[in-house]
Amino acid sequence: MDSNQSKDQATELRKLVTDDEKSIDITEEGNIEDDETTKIDLLNLPPRKQVHTTKKSTKVKVSSAFIRFIIVFLALTFLVLIAYYLWY
Repeated sequence: MDSNQSKDQATELRKLVTDDEKSIDITEEGNIEDDETTKIDLLNLPPRKQVHTTKKSTKVKVSSAFIRFIIVFLALTFLVLIAYYLWY
């Protein structure tokens, strides 16, 4: 029974490999690309100096409503701590 199972596993693996090879052949012949596969033309890339000289800084936008919320939250926390300290 063990040899039967190993033969079945081998045939399943062969089938998977041949399916993968067939899909690769289809993409090469029919110009159909998978979503995972992206082709990059290495000869048409910009120079490294040009890419790295433009520095992009990440800016975080903070709305005035968020600032108000933080101020109110800190004020309430401060008041609660003072009240806790005075009563206990």
